[in-house]
Amino acid sequence: MAGTLLMLLLMGGACSAQHWNAASIQRRYLAFYAVLIATVYLDHLSIDAWRRSGPASKGTQP
Repeated sequence: MAGTLLMLLLMGGACSAQHWNAASIQRRYLAFYAVLIATVYLDHLSIDAWRRSGPASKGTQP
């Protein structure tokens, strides 16, 4: 939530200063960030989750 609020605050500042190029770039970043947050439940598909479930994480290293 804090990251989203910060990005919205930065976008509001860019829009109030009428820096439209910066605002459009920040809008893309905000959309990408929103997609990442919306799909956080798919973490079991990530490489990190795969590595956590491997034998090294269970303390069976040789």
